[in-house]
Parts: sequence; structure tokens; C-alpha cells
Amino acid sequence: MPVPTTVDDNKSPPSPTAEEASAVAGGSTTTADASANPTKKICLSNHNHETNKASLAPFNPTCDQAQNIALEMLQIDDSKEEVLFDLGCGDARMLLYAAQKIPTLKCVGIELDPIFVERGRDALQKLPESVQARVDIRQGDLMELMKEKEEVDQNKNTSNNATETGDDASLLGRDCKHLSLFKDATAIYMFLLPRGIKVIQPILNALAEKRKQEQRPLRFVAYMFSIREWEPVTVDRSTKGDAPLYLYQFLPEVAGDENKKE
Repeated sequence: MPVPTTVDDNKSPPSPTAEEASAVAGGSTTTADASANPTKKICLSNHNHETNKASLAPFNPTCDQAQNIALEMLQIDDSKEEVLFDLGCGDARMLLYAAQKIPTLKCVGIELDPIFVERGRDALQKLPESVQARVDIRQGDLMELMKEKEEVDQNKNTSNNATETGDDASLLGRDCKHLSLFKDATAIYMFLLPRGIKVIQPILNALAEKRKQEQRPLRFVAYMFSIREWEPVTVDRSTKGDAPLYLYQFLPEVAGDENKKE
């Protein structure tokens, strides 16, 4: 689920590329279609960068089939308390599906648009309390996650090395509202346009490097668009319309095994 974000009504949004527009419309939009309606399902985001506003993602919900495939690709271990983050979760339907299917899974979604956050929270309230307790839908900007990384690094440098392990045992009994991407995530799902992936690539790289140093597993699934700086372990195109899902994983190193990162 992508991250719909704020729109500046006084400025025209940048037109999506032909590739991006095609994905937004389910693979049927042409370049001419994108030019004729550049705002269709496209939202903007403020990043406090020189680039100002850039289109990050469409709100084009992940279909049920893709949700199921993504969850299978992430290989969630239901014997452990794993933590799934959805970066740009929209109305959080992926997280609600995952939390209902895997009773030990904790889920956190980050979404900038308050309308979709409210929709997700409303849907969550209709589910059993056992599911509600394992899902947290947050309103926030993905770019703020870099501050979280800096805080984690600072705490690590000032601690005595050990309490910030972030291992599975530390998750037991913890409220979802206190879970952190950099400390706790074991699996990540995202549906972002290529320009959106490029913007948050430093965050993804930092997280992958942190898990590599900690010798803790981390798995990513990107829907529709690949993380181009990384090499996927596998690509699944079995959804209707052949929309791809890309799996990336960073596993504890063993003899003869290397993480799939360039």
C-alpha cells in the first residue's frame, strides 16, 4: 500500500512517468493518458529538501491476491513474535489481512494522509480485540524515519552495548505503539513509485546495514516496483495482470552465504 501524502493546491504536480502511470491504472494507462490526467491517484509529499514536492506513490490498493502472495514471500514465522512494517500503508488493508492470518504477528503501518489513517483505524476497530492489540496505524512522514535511525545510533553509542539487542524476546508483551522500525522490524512491505523508493533508499540501506551488523534476519517485499539498488532474491509475477512482487532478504551470514545486496 503506497503512501498518499499532502497536495499543494497552488502548484501543479509533476506528471508521472509512463511506467508509473501504467501501474497506477493497472497496467493499461498510456503516456498520453498520464499527460491528460497527471493528478489521477497521484499525491505529493513535503520532504524539506531542495526538490520540494515529489510524487511518491499512487493510492492504488494492493489486491487480495497480491496481499496473500506478499505474506507468503515474507515467510513470517508464526512460532515467533515477528513485526511487519508497511511503509506507506494507505488504509492498512495489508496489515489487517496479515494480522488476522498470523495470530502472533505484530503490525505497524506508517501513512501520511490522515484520511487513510482514519479509514484504517475504523476498519481495525471492527476486528476482534486480539487483532486490534497487534496493529498500530500511525500518521507520519516516512522521511522522519531517518531521525529514528539517528536516535537509535546515538542510544547505542551511549549505552553499554547490550540492552538494545532488539531480539525476538524483547518483543514479548510490548505494545505495538512502542515498536520501532530500526529496533524491531523483521519484515517490511511497501508499494511505492520508483521516485518514492529513491527518496527513502538511504533509510532502507541504513536499516539493512543495521540488521547485517546485528546478525538478525530482515525481509522486504516491494510490490509493482523494484528496489533498484538491490538484487531481488525472487520475483513473483503470478498475480492477475502479472504485477510483480520483489523479495529482498538480509540473513545472518553463514559460511558460503552472502546477503543479496549490491
